[in-house]
Amino acid sequence: MDTQKQLKEESYINNCAWNAVYLGGEWYLINLGLDDPITTTGKEALSYTYFNVTDEQASNLTAITSRLPGIPKCTGTKYCLSKVQADLEADGLWEKSSYNIIDKILDKYGLSVVLISIGLILLLVVMFIKNIHKSRSKKKKEKVKKTKTTVLTTQSWMQS
Repeated sequence: MDTQKQLKEESYINNCAWNAVYLGGEWYLINLGLDDPITTTGKEALSYTYFNVTDEQASNLTAITSRLPGIPKCTGTKYCLSKVQADLEADGLWEKSSYNIIDKILDKYGLSVVLISIGLILLLVVMFIKNIHKSRSKKKKEKVKKTKTTVLTTQSWMQS
């Protein structure tokens, strides 16, 4: 009971289920929930970021091996993602992840924040272009002002 209370009080522990799996004599971590993200765009997406990873690879996400008693060290490499992917690709069974950088940005910041950011960037670009145009127009006017002009009247022209 003390361990559960301690885990609830520690705000940096993820609220998701990690599974320790034993394959071919080695332990791995896997989180199927994080690899099937719910995107803000509603796009069906798959990710393989948390598939058969080691404690070290998951260290920035959670510290379950040091927090919960009885969880084995997960250091397996025989069935890590790159190995499984290579085997599945060779058999023509690998499905590439449809979760791209745009999905990640939208999920992290939300659609409204992304749209507002794009709008602000476009506004800054338009202001920059207007400023360049204004500067060029001003330089042209100054150049015209500095140009000496001589007006010849018909009388002064005929006398020459």
